[in-house]
Amino acid sequence: MKNYCLHFMLFVTFSFFAQDNQNSKKGDYNIDYLGNFNKAGMWLPASVEDKSISGSPYLFNSWEGLFSVINMKGNRFDLLNLNYNISTKKLESKVSKDSVFQYDLKDIDKVKYLSKVYKVYNEELFLQLFTSDTFEFLKSFQVVIQEAVSNPLTQSSLTPRRYVYKNEYKIFRNGVVTDFKLNKKSLLNLFPDKIDLIKNYANSNKLSFSEENDVVKIFNYIVNN
Repeated sequence: MKNYCLHFMLFVTFSFFAQDNQNSKKGDYNIDYLGNFNKAGMWLPASVEDKSISGSPYLFNSWEGLFSVINMKGNRFDLLNLNYNISTKKLESKVSKDSVFQYDLKDIDKVKYLSKVYKVYNEELFLQLFTSDTFEFLKSFQVVIQEAVSNPLTQSSLTPRRYVYKNEYKIFRNGVVTDFKLNKKSLLNLFPDKIDLIKNYANSNKLSFSEENDVVKIFNYIVNN
């Protein structure tokens, strides 16, 4: 791990003097190493981790991986270190325990990681669950701190303070992000001219309006019929 970090930091330093390589051959990775792309954000001291809280406010389990960031101009930058702070709604790269680079989400269109696409709307990151020419089905992320639970008799802690993750669903249509509930009423209200089509398809395939994957199947059916 120490060798990896040293190797990574050397590339970070080198990349400050590198020029944009967007015209690389198809299939090659344009690893940016926080160099060319870091004009769209700022360096900040790393926040001090609160050890009293179990879990993490970050979206991804690991900071390390191949993350493709596409800016508003359509240029792609591949980064090896990235995460999304759900609490602050900030996209960050942590290159040392004392230094974090925070990206300006105004300049970012989407992030691709592990075959998933995360879209930026209103300076917030959403997971794209389904997309078509007319609308997108999105998942948003929230995190709250659940306070510790103590035994009133012994005053001993039963559960620690911890981060609790919550998801909400959204629809992006006509340039606006709106709330969407995983229920029959919300889905039928989106397509008042296809109510019978939706009901028949859901019933014949035993699909639930409260299940994320089933709703994606329904959306896919709607746009193709």
